[in-house]
Amino acid sequence: MDYLTLKKHVAELAEQLTDRPLLARAIDSGGRSFSLRLKRKSGGWSDLMVNLDSPDQGLRLTENVLELDKNSSLVRTINRLLIDSRLVSIDLAGSEAERSFDRVVSLHFVAIDNFFGNRSDYYLFCELTGRVAD
Repeated sequence: MDYLTLKKHVAELAEQLTDRPLLARAIDSGGRSFSLRLKRKSGGWSDLMVNLDSPDQGLRLTENVLELDKNSSLVRTINRLLIDSRLVSIDLAGSEAERSFDRVVSLHFVAIDNFFGNRSDYYLFCELTGRVAD
């Protein structure tokens, strides 16, 4: 996916996720794919599918995804750190002003501790360059 197409796609996703959905859990979808189960403020559910493999590389918003029995270490870490956090923003990590046209997407999550009220910011970076990368 080229930079301008990715920029347009990320802007459309950001517009669809303006309600700051709650992350219910992460789901392993096989290969180098995983999904984030999001609870919308309207009460509905969505899955943000992240596929790091070509040719289906990218982020997609779907209603439900295929779930595997065993989770990868990345999915286990997401479930440990980001359960009940809000997806605040989705942006391109590069900066056009600095002429940095990286095809890296940044997902910003905010988790607030239920007991102490501490705020923690987490960022998940997805490299969508078409190369093999983690």
